[in-house]
Amino acid sequence: MATIKLVVDTRRTGKDGTHPIKFRIMNLSKYCDISSGATVLPTSFDPVREVVLDDDNLDDQLQQQRRTYEKRLRELTLEQKNNASPAALRSMLTKKSATEYTIDAFWLEEIERLQQCKRLGGAEVYRMTYNILKQEMNMHVPFSQFTSRDLYALETKLAQRGMKINSISVYMRTFKAICNKAIKQELVDYAWYPFRSFTIRKEKTVPRVLTMSEVKKFFELDIPRTEHIYKFWCIGKLLFMLRGINVRDLINLTPANIKNGRIIYRRAKTGKMYSILLMAEAEWIFNQFTDGHTLLSLVSKQDLQNEARLVKIYHQRSKIINKHLKKLGLRIRATEEITSYVFRYTFANIAKQMGYSKDLIAEALGHDYGNKVTGIYLEQFDQKLLDKMTLAIYERVNEDVSPF
Repeated sequence: MATIKLVVDTRRTGKDGTHPIKFRIMNLSKYCDISSGATVLPTSFDPVREVVLDDDNLDDQLQQQRRTYEKRLRELTLEQKNNASPAALRSMLTKKSATEYTIDAFWLEEIERLQQCKRLGGAEVYRMTYNILKQEMNMHVPFSQFTSRDLYALETKLAQRGMKINSISVYMRTFKAICNKAIKQELVDYAWYPFRSFTIRKEKTVPRVLTMSEVKKFFELDIPRTEHIYKFWCIGKLLFMLRGINVRDLINLTPANIKNGRIIYRRAKTGKMYSILLMAEAEWIFNQFTDGHTLLSLVSKQDLQNEARLVKIYHQRSKIINKHLKKLGLRIRATEEITSYVFRYTFANIAKQMGYSKDLIAEALGHDYGNKVTGIYLEQFDQKLLDKMTLAIYERVNEDVSPF
């Protein structure tokens, strides 16, 4: 008789050291897996009891799904499906008819699934894309009724709204991911796939950077602490001093991230560890704003405990920061509109102008190397070289600038 159990697939390891949890169907001495969408550390799963140890909500969701699959397996047994292969049983368990789900229903279900698996960033991307595309296309139809012609019509409507090519590309890639998932879950056959005859266009963008003179002017601004924009001026300087740190990572920094005169953190987007020299001015800025929970007091203790709300807060804070950075750009009459990413590109550009190697700059920014063999040898530069470069860039920018 076919059985189903929860297992951790140790053959695949994420950047954070976690492994995917799967529902394993066993029948006729063979097995086949169904992805749960969740991942755990090996120490967080009991393989004997088949339970998640440190996340009751996730365990409840997995056990509920497992019971649903077990009920369906019993029904299939009554239908004389005992001799079906595990792969065939998986298809029967997961297959939904094309008329059962519209694009709209399936998309919303995927958002909910990502939220349940605590993949909140991905859920927010799906939600934002859903809200945009539903204004320009009919989502209340089965996938099989949506054609490549509809894709071209959708692209045209987005362009008519004034969207840039790369913005349209982001939304189309998300829709493409939804279509791929529908195919994998056998809502529709691959022969239907509309993206096979549709090319997602992408436009090469030229990174916006400040000149050395403009960065100097930014650091030279004389803004009283009583002025509202003062904190955002400090944030701009931090973005540069911390080698173009991502705004979300900057917001998340806590006193625990300061160790032995360094800022040590794991980037939220990639899971990569960073260790950056904490210069005196950066430390002085943090000391002005920390509330003991985070270094800049841009999120409250309550916000940090609400993961679902945090995603929206990051977007809100980023918008506010960029809004004020643009105002500061007007004060120094910058040729480029200043945003948080401008500081990242500017740091790299100034480093290049000062003669530092592309590999050293790439390591400072946390980029992977194009050449895999070279990457093996240059995987981790001596921190002293990175510190020396960071200090040299900071000192060049702050020549003749009054001490903070």
